[in-house]
Amino acid sequence: ELDRFRAGPATAEELSRSKENVKGRMVLALESTTARMNRLGSSVLSGMPLLSVDEMVERIDAVTLEDIEGLAQDLFAPEKLSAAGIGADQSVFDSAMEPLGVLA
Repeated sequence: ELDRFRAGPATAEELSRSKENVKGRMVLALESTTARMNRLGSSVLSGMPLLSVDEMVERIDAVTLEDIEGLAQDLFAPEKLSAAGIGADQSVFDSAMEPLGVLA
């Protein structure tokens, strides 16, 4: 699945639907006074600029398929991932890791 995701993490239609979903949820979330205050507080504490809704929408709209593909390549590289398992049988964990070509 990681190889498939790295090769083609999204289609143009999926990206478009995702953008619209995020924008809609973001605008609805900003209607809450609590959410607005949390956003202001986070901005102050993190030292990040407070973006207007229009600026956030512009940034969301600017995301491309190439951006997602590059991020998938960086984040889902098997050599950069780690895994942990809890259980009595080490062989179960080893079997799960085998397709990735890594040693437990």
